[in-house]
Amino acid sequence: MSTSIDERWSEYDEEDDDELDTSDEDYRGDDRNDDPPDETNEEDTLHPDVSKNLLDWHEGRRVVELGVLAAQLQKGCKKCGTVLHLCDCFQERHYGLGSILYIKCTICSFISNIPTGKRHEKNIWDVNTKLGAGITSSGIGFSNLQMLFASLNIPGVAAGTVKKRDREAGKAIESVAKKSCNEALDEEIKLNDGKVEIRVAADAGWQTRSSGRKYNSYSGHSSLIGDKSGKIVRYDYRCRKCRLCENAKRKGIQPIDHDCR
Repeated sequence: MSTSIDERWSEYDEEDDDELDTSDEDYRGDDRNDDPPDETNEEDTLHPDVSKNLLDWHEGRRVVELGVLAAQLQKGCKKCGTVLHLCDCFQERHYGLGSILYIKCTICSFISNIPTGKRHEKNIWDVNTKLGAGITSSGIGFSNLQMLFASLNIPGVAAGTVKKRDREAGKAIESVAKKSCNEALDEEIKLNDGKVEIRVAADAGWQTRSSGRKYNSYSGHSSLIGDKSGKIVRYDYRCRKCRLCENAKRKGIQPIDHDCR
């Protein structure tokens, strides 16, 4: 079973990130205010301070939603309506695995911001949320993820972006898991002739390797398995360490309201 979210990312947590911005950072992790707004009212001019954080779009590989990219190019220049072409792209800015392409119109020279994928909420890229779900399921950490991207020649993703999307996906996974447990419990009761006194088997474990004489894992988990259905009807986990609580204690202040784990 994979390690807990905060245990895997603790070495990349910043000391003062108690209230994190939920939007995706650019590939350098810079906290700027020039993030492209929603596509419906985009500001189609290149911010003068952004150029030093842009990459040459010819280099490396990308994860692109072809349908979204094709539709935006066909939609054309935001000023004169001329169909845009990928070969006229001169700059690119990354937000995790998502990108904004800066494409100049061949007719009026107007610069349009073209996204390579869909977004939700405030500048949160769907592909980054999918990345968070993937690392949660596979249990890999930030260093392994960066080595994988380097092998594929894909630009790296800022640690802050990965951490935020990991937590976003984790909440959705937990919600589905709880729903699945409730359905399994109902099935177990039906198989037990409607009696709520059911028999279960318990299983538990922890995340660190042990020889049987060492119990220093930061987190542990347990589950109850229905006797007749063989499905998990309940699960729980416990953590010994919380970064937000420890930071608040070190600063002598009350911790903010949070999911303590």
